Amino acid sequence: MIVYEEKIDQDVNGNDILWVMRKVCIDCFQYKIVKILLLLLAIFIAILTLVQGFRFLERFDGPYFIKYAPAFIRTFVILVAIAFISFGMETAIYVKDTTFWLIDSAGLESEKRIKKHAMYTNIFFVSYIVVGVISAIFHIIPLDDDNDVLYPLALFEEYVPDWKNLFSSIYRFTFLTVPFTLGIPLYTAIYIITTVYYQILLFVVYVKNINTDLDVENVKYQETIEKRLIFCIQRHSSFLKRMKESNRKMSATVLVFSIVGILLGASVLMFLFSFHMSFKIWYYRIITMVLPTGAIFIHIIFIGQSLENAISQLEANLKMVEWYHWNIPNRKLYLIFLINTQEQKGVKFSQNVSVNYKLGVSIAKAVYSLISLMSNLRSID
Repeated sequence: MIVYEEKIDQDVNGNDILWVMRKVCIDCFQYKIVKILLLLLAIFIAILTLVQGFRFLERFDGPYFIKYAPAFIRTFVILVAIAFISFGMETAIYVKDTTFWLIDSAGLESEKRIKKHAMYTNIFFVSYIVVGVISAIFHIIPLDDDNDVLYPLALFEEYVPDWKNLFSSIYRFTFLTVPFTLGIPLYTAIYIITTVYYQILLFVVYVKNINTDLDVENVKYQETIEKRLIFCIQRHSSFLKRMKESNRKMSATVLVFSIVGILLGASVLMFLFSFHMSFKIWYYRIITMVLPTGAIFIHIIFIGQSLENAISQLEANLKMVEWYHWNIPNRKLYLIFLINTQEQKGVKFSQNVSVNYKLGVSIAKAVYSLISLMSNLRSID
């Protein structure tokens, strides 16, 4: 039996079933030494990005651009990621100020479902980190063709030949930071959306059982319904307010990384199609880079769609409630509740664009269009 009383989680971090993701994406970036290292990394990458961007403008031809584009765009994405890390932490802290319910609030079935989902989410995240580190190690190991693909190495050889080994080593070891910077803003968004998703799953059970275990003939029936409706409306209103603000904060992150992800994906695919004979040895580097990057976008689209489905289920459960037994005041409360559920559905960039499967299809189409564009660039002499 569901008890319509808040079982507040007094130790949100201690009871966090997504603690692995929180530790890596949020907690570790609060240390001063990590912030200093991030700043130094950002300065180093910014200089390389500006120099390479200038050289692209100075000498532009299709094959030249396609050859160096993947490494250049990824470097730019890392720079953007570093800029968004603190932004993501602020959003996560804001969401954590919400009153969270314990995951056993809505019964054993919901608790098991949430724990199972959290287990797979943690495994997915750890896999991303592991594959990212493997990719970094592959990039650290020198290859004969590195200067023809990793443009900073060619710059070091051209402008600082006496120091090229030192600068090249520093540059190569920055690849170890990639799994801990590149996807962190998006995984912070995934962490936030997932925690909200779990709270919605709990709330869905409460809404579904508003009429459960009640006798219509009981003199306290209407009074009990009123208390349950007020309880649900208050919870929904407070959570909706937080969700609107966190949605506004997260939407910019997801939008920016969707755009740069499209550019990165298209450039990498075009690189593979264009240089499949000369750069076979690069395949394992590219694969271990593309897999975690693609997995991030699949993950955020999946959890965005899951949240949207949970909210739709909440609305469907509310519409199926046997309200015709209620008195006029309770029906008015029910109408207020129905209206409130229309206000927010999922994570949105705008009125018409949400984080869901449709966004995934749009991204795939955009990548295909960019590949076509780069195919034309390749033919430019």
